[in-house]
Amino acid sequence: MKVLAKATTYSTTIKKSKFLCFGYMVQTKDDVKNIINKLKKEYPDASHICYAYILNEKTFYFTDGGEPSGTAGKPIYGALQSFKLNYALLVVVRYFGGIKFGPGPLRSTFKNVAMQTLELSQLKDCVLADVIQINVPYDLAKKVTTIFNSSIINKQFKKEFVEIKLAGDKKIILSKLKILNLKPQTIKENQVV
Repeated sequence: MKVLAKATTYSTTIKKSKFLCFGYMVQTKDDVKNIINKLKKEYPDASHICYAYILNEKTFYFTDGGEPSGTAGKPIYGALQSFKLNYALLVVVRYFGGIKFGPGPLRSTFKNVAMQTLELSQLKDCVLADVIQINVPYDLAKKVTTIFNSSIINKQFKKEFVEIKLAGDKKIILSKLKILNLKPQTIKENQVV
């Protein structure tokens, strides 16, 4: 599965209209809602804010944001599909410059702006896994690191313990933790890692 490695921005002016495109990795509909609300506050005078997102093959959405039906959201969604992305949001903020495009050229413009943004983006391969955080006493840290070596995605040294994040199958990780007499601090299922 491919995702956006980091947030991306792209801007261009076509026929006096300014297009700002933003790409984000998102994991939930709430992530999408928060980003859209932030952009609406940041660009309150924009003529249109159009977007599309794909979380997975069953969860996706697109909107024309007030542009003529089918001219913005669907082409943006098509760009996400063509890059085979999951957990991705593309938002195009448009400032109308006074020259009407017509439905066909407008559709092509939104698709091109979205594609250009994705071409400039860093993509990475990811998987879905359960992420479990544990706090390990220093005297057990080496043993835990050896046992979970391939599952460790983050390790931070704190004053009294080592905070370790593990990614993988929850049942397998929990069974190994039980043997070590360690308890998880947090469990997040189906995370992009």
